[in-house]
Amino acid sequence: GHGGSNTSEGKAESCESSEVVFEGDADDSGLTDVLGEVEPVGYTPLAKAIGDSAADIPEDSSDAIVYVVTDGLETCGGDPVAAAQDLAAEGVEPVVNVIGFEVGNADQQALRAIAQAGSGTFTSVDSGAALAEYWAEENARMQQAWREWREQELERAREEISAMQAAARTTRDELKDTAAQ
Repeated sequence: GHGGSNTSEGKAESCESSEVVFEGDADDSGLTDVLGEVEPVGYTPLAKAIGDSAADIPEDSSDAIVYVVTDGLETCGGDPVAAAQDLAAEGVEPVVNVIGFEVGNADQQALRAIAQAGSGTFTSVDSGAALAEYWAEENARMQQAWREWREQELERAREEISAMQAAARTTRDELKDTAAQ
C-alpha cells in the first residue's frame, strides 16, 4: 500500500503496491535502514501482501514466518483472514505474525483474527522505539530457537551415527566369524 496516495485517485495504485523491500538476515543492519525509509502512505492491501508473500517462500521450505506490519485494517476490499488461511493451504506451515503500529482497540481485534488464522501472534506497538524493541526481542527469540533446534538435530545425528557404527561393528564381527568358520 506504499504506492499511490490516500486519495481516491491514488487508491488503485496503492491497492496494487506490494513489493519485497529487504532480503537478508533479520539481524542485518540493512533491515533497520530499509524500514527507516518506508513511508506509510496510501491504502492498506493486507490480503494482497499476505497472498504475495507465498511467492517469497522458497519451494523446498516446510515452514515460514511472515511478518505483517500495519498501521490499520484492510482498505482495499481483500480478506486478510482468508489470505492467511490460503497461505497455510499452500503446503507450508506458515506463521503469520501481525504487528499493529499505533492501532486502536477495535482494529486490534481484526488484526488478531488475521494472526490467529495464520497460526501467529498479534503484537501492538505504539512507537518506532517499541517496534525496534519488538524486532530485537524477536531476533533473540529466533536465534535461541535456532540454537535449540541445532542442538537437538546434532544430538539426533550423533545417536544415528552411533547406531550405524554399532550395526557396522556387528556386521564386521559376523563377517569375521563367517570367514573364520
